[in-house]
Amino acid sequence: MKTVFMMMVTFLLAGGMTEMVAAPAVTITGTNYQGWPDSYVLRNADVEAVVVPAIGRVMQFRFLGEAGVFWENPALLGRVVPPGEDWKTTDWANFGGDKVWPSPEASWSEWTKRTTWRPPPAFDGNAYQARVDGDAVILTSPEDPFLGIQVTRRVELSGRTGLRITTEFEKRSGDLMTCGIWVVAQLNEPVRLFAALPGKSIFTRNYILLSQRTPPSLKIDQGLLALERDRTGAYKIGMDSERLLWVGDKHCLVIENPRQARLTYPDRGSSTEIYTSPDPLKYIEMESLGPLKQLKPMDRLKESVTYQLSRRSHPTPEVEARALLHNLSGK
Repeated sequence: MKTVFMMMVTFLLAGGMTEMVAAPAVTITGTNYQGWPDSYVLRNADVEAVVVPAIGRVMQFRFLGEAGVFWENPALLGRVVPPGEDWKTTDWANFGGDKVWPSPEASWSEWTKRTTWRPPPAFDGNAYQARVDGDAVILTSPEDPFLGIQVTRRVELSGRTGLRITTEFEKRSGDLMTCGIWVVAQLNEPVRLFAALPGKSIFTRNYILLSQRTPPSLKIDQGLLALERDRTGAYKIGMDSERLLWVGDKHCLVIENPRQARLTYPDRGSSTEIYTSPDPLKYIEMESLGPLKQLKPMDRLKESVTYQLSRRSHPTPEVEARALLHNLSGK
């Protein structure tokens, strides 16, 4: 399956003339990706994103012909959660890529009546239905048997080097509940991770600790939080930042998630979170959380997260981070 999208936009010049400017053409092609048939590649002249409906993931984002930034679990390539498998006895499959969960995590056991850790089944690992809609791929989950929520995700390239994923929860059945949209991007081993801190954070230390110990590499300097993956332990922090930055050997990825004022966020107010995994799984998670809302049948939630890819331009990660985040902030 293949579609080509070309959008023309106009802007007004100082002399009153108008000029037509072409947005990058996007192709969407069906493929077998890493052993997953019926996958899709969205591609323009610069970047491509890979969508795998069989496991409900956006599995990769990269410059054409170059290594991707999303982590893929090599032990689970091409595998799926078996149809009809008893969810209550199946271990969680950590595939990698970009996925969506319901927040708060602390409510999962209440919703599912399961005492061991496991995301609700429709949100993680199950097959999604997929269709092409112009320049986007639309993923639709089954209705979750515990939450009565169906997930829809619109995946589309944004500009020359951006990826935008818009996630919607529709409450289709069940009792009144409070939840939010939680987008989790699993990324490869970084050189360093950063968060642009707000001018006045709700947290006294500019972050909140969500693991037992503080990440040993965590530093804050002039509005910029930095840390690295620790090989020996798992660490997690929450923030009220709107922009996170992953810096690798050759590439950078900015994740933007606008925070809404005067609304309640999960994890004691976190709208973004960073998790670092210890060896042997060398990945980190950059997480974007929407506000918590009460949902009854027919209610909906919607959040949009944008990923902006660039190539490294400076040998010092902090200089790279300040340049990228400064440009995006418009300051």
